[in-house]
Amino acid sequence: MASNKKPGDDVVPGFLLERLAAAKAVPAAERTPEVAGFIESCQLRDEVAALLAQPLPSGAAAAAEEQARRTRQAALRLVRADMLCAGAPLDEYNGAHQWAVELLTAPSAQDLGLPPGADLYSRILAFGVRTAQDGQLSSAARLDSLLLIVAGMPPPPIVHQVPLLLVLMDMVARPAMRAALEPVLIEVQSGLPSPLLTWDQLVGRLAEHAAHCCFFANQQLRLDISLPPALHP
Repeated sequence: MASNKKPGDDVVPGFLLERLAAAKAVPAAERTPEVAGFIESCQLRDEVAALLAQPLPSGAAAAAEEQARRTRQAALRLVRADMLCAGAPLDEYNGAHQWAVELLTAPSAQDLGLPPGADLYSRILAFGVRTAQDGQLSSAARLDSLLLIVAGMPPPPIVHQVPLLLVLMDMVARPAMRAALEPVLIEVQSGLPSPLLTWDQLVGRLAEHAAHCCFFANQQLRLDISLPPALHP
């Protein structure tokens, strides 16, 4: 079960604050892409913390709708933050990434059609398979699930992430899926000053995850990364 902690409840590690202060001290015109990306990545995580700390409206329907909107906007920011600063992951910065991990891993085994007691990575894989293959999902719901997975990928063991990533890479490679999801991705960013993510950037971040995990699974772990037979379509 997800905790009640929100991003920002955790103290940002001192070394990150020192690094951020040093980066901001560099004049904007003199900042390298890496320095600028680091600053924006931290700012995006701060936006997530502020977004999720706001009280929800009264009424179950209104609260659920607003929670879904905030989750989508938070995931967009986390994916962009990771894309900008992939070489120096900031998972410890204000707890925003942990919030996404906990939300991703919240569905129970029963909710996902798995036996009681199914482990964490079986549940995540089942969530991914449902995202990719459930014909009853709307395009908006499918995009929300994809964003959450890319934003909330939990820490290693890496090998357990590979089947999930391969399922999703197969999904986003289908022209029909792009045709369905890309307009939704554009629409949910229509009220922002500028878009946070293009379709190609979202898919590229997913591909980076997949390439990284496949490399280590193949070269170091030497384990079978195929889908379990029970989860084959």
